[in-house]
Amino acid sequence: MFHTAFSKYWGWYCNVGGGSGQCDGHPHGMGCLLTGNLVLTARHVWTEIQHRYKWPAVVKQDGLFRCEKVFESHEQDLLLLRCVDRVGDGSSPLPTEFPRITDRMMLIGDAVGFISQLQLHHAPETQSLHTCFSQAYVSFMLDDEGSAVRYVLSSTVMQKGFSGSPVFYDDASLAGVLVRTVSFRADLENPGAPIYVLPVAAPIFPVQNELRKVIGFFPEPKDA
Repeated sequence: MFHTAFSKYWGWYCNVGGGSGQCDGHPHGMGCLLTGNLVLTARHVWTEIQHRYKWPAVVKQDGLFRCEKVFESHEQDLLLLRCVDRVGDGSSPLPTEFPRITDRMMLIGDAVGFISQLQLHHAPETQSLHTCFSQAYVSFMLDDEGSAVRYVLSSTVMQKGFSGSPVFYDDASLAGVLVRTVSFRADLENPGAPIYVLPVAAPIFPVQNELRKVIGFFPEPKDA
């Protein structure tokens, strides 16, 4: 059901982090291209590391880029970055189309997918990265974020570094990004019971109009 959507997001997802010098970029989370030079991610992917770097950085198919902030929502934990200067070369061309921002509210019971990079540890100093797709269901809402809207996704896994990963519907429209986790013990009275860790998504529906305005303000270069 998500095969076509996943194949599109394979070209749209990217790494987000920080940089301090020429060809010096360090990923700390994920992001999603909204245009060839605009990347949506979780706001905290940058704010939690900004004291360590001079500028936000994005690694996408056509290289490593120094970025600037063009939109942020503290409430929704969303950040839109604009790629300004290429500081490292890439190996692939950019896609020719980009995701559509959904005009649907995320509802409990919705089937969604997300794409990220799963890290497997084969030995203490040996690891590998794998592009990972997960299908999930919107399970319940969180009410501990004030007025912000958050949805917990079930039937899937979450790993450090997944923040900013795009969450999408099977029609490939962008529904939100992963922003945090929620964990709980299956049986509070049994310390040996398993602990479940589930991803939490911030929907982009509440800021869809603001995002569209920013996208329209930064049109693609004519030779893109």
